[in-house]
Amino acid sequence: MGLVLEVDREAPSPDAVGLAASVLDSGGVVVLPTETVYGVAMSPFSSSSAEPLFVLKRRGHDLAIPWLLEDACALRVFAAHLPPEAQKLADRCWPGALTLVVEASDAVPRAYRASDGTVALRVPDLPFVRQVAAACGGALCVTSANTHGFPAPSCLEELEPRIIAGASLVFDGGPARIGAASTIVSCVGHRPTIIRESAIGADEIERILRA
Repeated sequence: MGLVLEVDREAPSPDAVGLAASVLDSGGVVVLPTETVYGVAMSPFSSSSAEPLFVLKRRGHDLAIPWLLEDACALRVFAAHLPPEAQKLADRCWPGALTLVVEASDAVPRAYRASDGTVALRVPDLPFVRQVAAACGGALCVTSANTHGFPAPSCLEELEPRIIAGASLVFDGGPARIGAASTIVSCVGHRPTIIRESAIGADEIERILRA
């Protein structure tokens, strides 16, 4: 069973960040609080693939696992081509509950890219996660901490026991501030396309793109 530790998500101790990074760098799986929902994470630079996350979620491999970045500057590191619309959305919504799908750069290991060569990127509005990402090479591979098709947990109490048992380490940061998944926008193709409308509404996305 994974060790459960409390963490101050807004002002985490260096020890908490260091422990999370150590487990991730050794190939472990860590449950983290984010401002949207709780996520289960791996380091894409320390593991040959995200297979443990697919197994833990009981999910097929047709959808790649999104990445959480340390800051917006990392967007240009992990995106091979950055349309101006993607930069505009990042400038207005990051850190925040918006995931951008872009063409993956060579800095993204092939095993962590979608079948079409893309990667989904987000900068979370939570210091703890950003600091852990920074300590692990600038990014984490993170998906919601639930069985595929089940509701995503917004607090520790909503985590399934088997998810806790399957993780190397679990951090309890209290209830998620938003409690809903991020909105996903694909920035591949002629114009941005909303793949999932959630924490940020379609009207807000369109308003930003028109500005």
